[in-house]
Amino acid sequence: MRTLGTAACPPYHIAFVIGGTSAETNLKTVKLASAKYYDELPTEGNEHGQAFRDVELEKELLIEAQNLGLGAQFGGKYFAHDIRVIRLPRHGASCPVGMGVSCSADRNIKAKINRQGIWIEKLEHNPGKYIPEELRKAGRRRSGAR
Repeated sequence: MRTLGTAACPPYHIAFVIGGTSAETNLKTVKLASAKYYDELPTEGNEHGQAFRDVELEKELLIEAQNLGLGAQFGGKYFAHDIRVIRLPRHGASCPVGMGVSCSADRNIKAKINRQGIWIEKLEHNPGKYIPEELRKAGRRRSGAR
């Protein structure tokens, strides 16, 4: 994480995937994990080699990220908003490890294509309406805007 530094505009959403039957499978899982598709995975493995979220390692890595002293712009502890760690079954001769990074402005939209058509999640076109008026006024006073 230290090598990544602030190159991609922290605070980040970070996903690590350990294992997988190939590097390609690992990286596909990284993408899906970074988009929170695997948040409902079990939190421990089993004798059949099921994939799982390693929530204990997620907590440890988030603490390490906060202790890096890197954050938005000039430092601080906000290197990462969250970290996801997915462990996959693997072949005994290899252990691919993948890391995915998304900036804090990362957005996801859900879509579905089926026989009935294309369905795309509707997003809010005016998210500013959720900011209380007193905060808007305070922001204008600080910026000098009227």
